[in-house]
Amino acid sequence: MIAAIAQKTSWSLDKLMFNWFDVALVVMVIFGLWRGRKHGMSKEFLPVSQWVVIVTASSLGYAWVGDWLMHSDQIKSIFGQNITIQSTALVTGYLAIALLVFVFFVALRRKFSPKMEGSAMFGTGEYYFGMIAGVVRYSCMTITLLALLNAPIYTAAEIQARKAFNNRWYGGGMKDFKGDFFPSLDEVQVSVFKTSLTGPFIRDGLSVLLINSAPPAKSKTQTQH
Repeated sequence: MIAAIAQKTSWSLDKLMFNWFDVALVVMVIFGLWRGRKHGMSKEFLPVSQWVVIVTASSLGYAWVGDWLMHSDQIKSIFGQNITIQSTALVTGYLAIALLVFVFFVALRRKFSPKMEGSAMFGTGEYYFGMIAGVVRYSCMTITLLALLNAPIYTAAEIQARKAFNNRWYGGGMKDFKGDFFPSLDEVQVSVFKTSLTGPFIRDGLSVLLINSAPPAKSKTQTQH
């Protein structure tokens, strides 16, 4: 009877498992809530606006800037044209836009922050709005980090070569001692976007905000030629 009920349920233990990323995500949200409550909306308005613009502008413009870099004769003459250069160009485009937004908001904060912090423009909702703004700000920071983490693409051959290198030089060539003292970037990608509880939902639902370095899939007519 118990076995039959267990088989009918749609939930399984592996689907409910979470890892370090899920814990870090919850901690980040709680910290943003606390930080926003401490600052209030008057202090949080410009910082949260900055990060919302960074995430929006970078995710919308990185592909255009990255494409321009990849087709630049100077870049191509130095690095050639491959998937690693494509990923690097897209990340550079993302960071370049984020830097421009950051510099712009530095000027705004120097001019308007003293006036806003001493005002009561948000009235009784000062700290309630501040809590929401704090969560949004740190969520945008997290999305920015995830966007950069999603950019690199590793082939099976590259992963195998990295494992063989670590085993040879840090594991003494022993079978049971791999020499992987710290997780590699491809392992962090898997841990965040595949084996965590929230990562796959973020990658699917917020894919438009992440850096996509994968080449476009070829259509059937293209493959036939």
